[in-house]
Amino acid sequence: SVNTKATIGGLPSNSSNGTMVGPRPATALVSTSTTSNGQMSIMGVAAVANVTAATIMNAAAAAASASISTSPSSPISTPVASAALGAATTSGGSTAAAAPVVSTSAPATADNVAAAPPVFKNSTARNFTISPISTTPKPRRRVRDRDKPPPAKKPAPPPPPSVDKKVAPVPPRMQKVPGSGMGMGLGPLLRERAAALRGIVNGIDIKEWDPSSDKHLPANYSKDDMRGKRACKLELQRELRLPLDTDIPLLAFIGRLDYQKGPDLVLQALPSLVNLGCQVVILGSGAADYEDAVRKAQESFPYYVRGKVVFDVPLSHRIIAGADILLMPSRFEPCGLNQMYAMRYGTVPVAHSTGGLRDTIIDMDPFTKEGQSSTGTGWTFAPANIEAMVDAVSTAVKMYNEDRTSWHALQQRSMSQDFSWGVAAKQYEAVFKALQEEKQGGSKKAEAGAKQAQAQASSSVR
Repeated sequence: SVNTKATIGGLPSNSSNGTMVGPRPATALVSTSTTSNGQMSIMGVAAVANVTAATIMNAAAAAASASISTSPSSPISTPVASAALGAATTSGGSTAAAAPVVSTSAPATADNVAAAPPVFKNSTARNFTISPISTTPKPRRRVRDRDKPPPAKKPAPPPPPSVDKKVAPVPPRMQKVPGSGMGMGLGPLLRERAAALRGIVNGIDIKEWDPSSDKHLPANYSKDDMRGKRACKLELQRELRLPLDTDIPLLAFIGRLDYQKGPDLVLQALPSLVNLGCQVVILGSGAADYEDAVRKAQESFPYYVRGKVVFDVPLSHRIIAGADILLMPSRFEPCGLNQMYAMRYGTVPVAHSTGGLRDTIIDMDPFTKEGQSSTGTGWTFAPANIEAMVDAVSTAVKMYNEDRTSWHALQQRSMSQDFSWGVAAKQYEAVFKALQEEKQGGSKKAEAGAKQAQAQASSSVR
């Protein structure tokens, strides 16, 4: 393949407005190649000057009827158009091919432009074919799937009608149906039956857990007279051989030593809690590694930490009554009871915001303005990690140390909460009544439908 120059002289050129402005020489680059059958085809013509494709095709069409004889050593001539071959020299300096130099002044016409590509014959019977330049516009890019806008989401189907209702131990306003992680495969089913779910929080035995009459306490007290709680704290410090100081915040963890309850979070946070100036009491039994960690924690912090690896109900009563803050960092908790016991005894809960803990603890609002009454009963934190728990404890300890008036108001609000089984029983009763009414309503509708069908059948017979 050889690039040669073909000078086309005397051809009309177009201006910017499309009119012919007179003859103007032009130079074009012609690429030729020889095929296996001896034909040399001109692959393309690129105008260097302002020459249109129609002008070049006009020159080619004018020479279509002429037989140009040529050889490597002699010029060519034609009776129709005067042409000369300009020798094309390769990089080595030898003559490789010849390109026609055509001179014509014939105007461009539609017939000439649309004519078939001309064929040039030489002495060796080789044909030079000029391929026409296509002026057809390129097709537009095909719209791919990724360029299309996403399809509109279909509306979720309404929940299927159901006459039976399942009861879960969480109120419906805070219902969080578990997914595949901890739902044990029931997540999809519960989400499908979400319209039929009703949540009821567990209750506690308010007679057994009553600070005003608890027989396990060294002193009784109520929300109207909190002096007995101070005595319970001093007696607990004495029993556990902690420094006797009612001004030191006393934190307690009571529960099964299991991963679910989060005792590892309390154990790992002990350095931070001790730095806050807190005493920490841990009561529980369970996994052997957690039990060993509790014993070692007491040895590491003998002045601040006490651990009792035992299941002791009376001691749990005394700890809840004598503590200022109850820690409940449970990773998940269907309902939980200790936070309700603690609030009834004026002990402020600090718990992970999950399950029943979130449903029973009203989180303190940090943006409550001075003079406004808060409704909080404790602090919740999320996620279940050391940093979040220590932050929540720090906030509670700050109020305990700096604002005892707000702290006492917080204790009284907590003790005013009603977590008795009477409240839970009323909620169960409401669910059963709704089921009965729905069932009776369905029976009445079915009976009315049967009567209407019978009436229609009798009328058609008539």
